[in-house]
Amino acid sequence: MKGLHILLVRTDRIGDTVLTLPAVTALRARFPEATLSFLARTYTHSLLRHYQGIDQILTYDPERHRGWKGMKQLASELKAQQITAAVLFHPRPELALPLKWAGIPQRIGSADRWYRFLFTDTFRQHRSQCARHEADYNLELLKPLLPEPEPAQFAFAENLRVPGALRARENLPVRYAVLHPGSGGSAPNLSKHQYR
Repeated sequence: MKGLHILLVRTDRIGDTVLTLPAVTALRARFPEATLSFLARTYTHSLLRHYQGIDQILTYDPERHRGWKGMKQLASELKAQQITAAVLFHPRPELALPLKWAGIPQRIGSADRWYRFLFTDTFRQHRSQCARHEADYNLELLKPLLPEPEPAQFAFAENLRVPGALRARENLPVRYAVLHPGSGGSAPNLSKHQYR
């Protein structure tokens, strides 16, 4: 759909950002003409640059965007982008308020927060219970845009490769997977047995 500009907001850890990427894949498949932007911290930008479907990466800086002045600055930056819909995957009032101030017509977020009135569309999710995969929770938030989202799919670009020298030094195969065990404490962690 031409004229549609969707902003995905994920400003926390790298692992959480990775698990938001199937939302990009689902939205790009449904809206190939739309502009998809991603608001993220700078330490995730190198990952996001190599993901298919993201047109633009915007920076959330917790220092520059701190307090009322910072939130107004973020709102001004977002307003200039002419965004038509925003999905807040990492719910924080300091992110929800600038989305509203930016005049974004459709703002999607959690119904379980006191600031839910800042959103136009909300969903009740109890992520801390880990009843479902984080990627599936993220896809559920897309329902106002995608009533029937597909199961989580990742689509890393072909140019996301380990440099040859590193692959040779580490004796990595051409195809490989990376496992990042652990948790920041916001949800239960898996046991060693579950990781295996």
